Amino acid sequence: MRRQGAGEASPGLPGRRGKAGGASKQRVSVPPPRAGRNSSSGSGAGAGRKISGREVALAILRKVLKGNRFIDELLETELGRHAPPPAERGLATELAYGCVRRRGTLDWVVASCAGRPLERISEGLRDILRIGVYQLLYCDRIPAYAAVHEAVEQAKRHGPPGSSLFVNAVLRQASRTLSALAFPPREADPARHCAVLHSHPQWLVERWIGRWGYDAAEALCIADNRTPTLTVRVNTLKTDRDSLIAALAREGVDAAPIEADEAAVRLGGLSRPLGEIGAFREGLFQVQDLSGIRIARFLSARKGERIADLCAAPGGKATAIAELTGDAVEICCVDRTPEKVAMIETNARRLGVRSIRTVVGDAREPDACGGGARFDRVLLDAPCSNTGVLGRRPEVRWRLTPDDIARLALLQRSLLDAAWGSVRAGGVLVYSTCSVEPEENEELVRGFVSAHHAATLEEELHMLPHRDGCDGAYAARLVRKG
Repeated sequence: MRRQGAGEASPGLPGRRGKAGGASKQRVSVPPPRAGRNSSSGSGAGAGRKISGREVALAILRKVLKGNRFIDELLETELGRHAPPPAERGLATELAYGCVRRRGTLDWVVASCAGRPLERISEGLRDILRIGVYQLLYCDRIPAYAAVHEAVEQAKRHGPPGSSLFVNAVLRQASRTLSALAFPPREADPARHCAVLHSHPQWLVERWIGRWGYDAAEALCIADNRTPTLTVRVNTLKTDRDSLIAALAREGVDAAPIEADEAAVRLGGLSRPLGEIGAFREGLFQVQDLSGIRIARFLSARKGERIADLCAAPGGKATAIAELTGDAVEICCVDRTPEKVAMIETNARRLGVRSIRTVVGDAREPDACGGGARFDRVLLDAPCSNTGVLGRRPEVRWRLTPDDIARLALLQRSLLDAAWGSVRAGGVLVYSTCSVEPEENEELVRGFVSAHHAATLEEELHMLPHRDGCDGAYAARLVRKG
């Protein structure tokens, strides 16, 4: 791989702050923060003070990049444990999601400014440096000196003796040289260039370039790095969209209609947890992306029908189907654990949905709903690679491997084969994923149809974040011949 030389123009970083975005990064001196600074740009966790957002973010990074937990779960735990003030809650959320989402770019910057491979930097210091570099690159409102100072203080608290000097040197170098940093040039290695610049695994970028070409692959990577829209679905059993928006406005929540669907509303940044919003507690809406709303409509359920929703937790699509049919259907929701089934039941109660019954079971069993019944319509929202929702689940991009996609396709096929046995003659099965990979989507469905002479592929949906303004997803509607 040819590195960009000193005489070549830097491609720049999408989303980075610069002359138009905030203060210049050409700072040499790093004075300590002034007394009385607001907590989100200066102070760390000290004696007699509540934990800072940076400390919460560091605790999350140390856990999320090693295991299988998700950022939202860890945030809920850490914020609940420490109860930082609102400004620090916001900072913790920004840094936790941002550092995982931009990890590829951050690691490139850290290694370049440290003058050594990332593997030669201890894991604890890597996370501290990621937090520091993220603020330098993407946080306009945090002065460079404050970002550097707080990282140095974190190294003193959490690193080995002398590590604060190393952190200080790396971040000073980053502050001085970000605008001229050498990234892999596109002309020499397009996939490497895109992977580093837009923080995605190179193997995944190579797949996307091979399928769609460079420009479309880059557009998808850029879309994955945007802060996701918080979309909710109006519960039409209790209210309508205009009334919901008015109710949210009375609670100080910014809300606006999404024209692509009459049940969809976009919420602005929330200053408090969702559970503290009265309209949520009253069941006037359910959090659901536009892609999920479209898939629920795609099932085309009718009043009086019997429906099975396999792999149903947390119940977003099942409750949407109930609302679309005026709650005049029978819906059997299946999921594998009591905890997941409890989530479905909680959402159904809050929304006032009465048509749902739940079963703890394995959707791979031919009679997952019990009783040997056949259904008019079956929805199988299968476990998948999540490559369509890397913006919402940025940690997945660093855990996923090419082997995972092949393994998941085998699981999805076994689920689809089992689900087909629950569809009555003339009935409909909708298979869906939040993946954009053909092995999990259209290739799998075509293989299934070839093996089942009674199956007809009626219609497909393909949704891509950069093209459709929603999460990436796929759905296929299959009809069972009579």
